[in-house]
This record gives sequence, structure tokens and C-alpha cells, in this order.
Amino acid sequence: MSVYYATPASPARYVVAESPVWDAQNSRLLWVDVEVGNVFVGRLSDGMVETSAHYEIGDKIGAVVPGDDALSLLQRRIDSSS
Repeated sequence: MSVYYATPASPARYVVAESPVWDAQNSRLLWVDVEVGNVFVGRLSDGMVETSAHYEIGDKIGAVVPGDDALSLLQRRIDSSS
């Protein structure tokens, strides 16, 4: 039986960090913090992910995809209680 161990890719803390996507054209990683409503952009450095930018959306968000000039946001989820 194989045993696998997970190691953090960053010392940063998030509420629910999900939906990472590699933007090969720009050599960057994109991901979201679902509950907080932030989109993050990072670069790989020495086996770790360093955040190079973040965008505050202000609402829950499920995913992000790279766009030509800006980030295109997908799966925006509106809280039904608001």
C-alpha cells in the first residue's frame, strides 16, 4: 500500500482555497478563496507558491479562469440569504 503525504504549497492561510488553475501562457497559478470572495494570482518559486496579486470580489466565488487582458470569473455564487 502506498502512503502519500500532503505538504503546504504556501505559508498563507485561507478560509476555503479552491479551484487552482495553471495559466501556462503567463506562467502563473490562479485560485479562489470561496467564502471570502478573493481571487489570487501566484508564481512558483523554489517549490512554493508566492502570491503576486489578489482581487477582492466581495461575494462568494467558485472558480476563476485566465483571460486575455483580465481574469474572467466563473461560477459566481450568490448567497441566497442576501
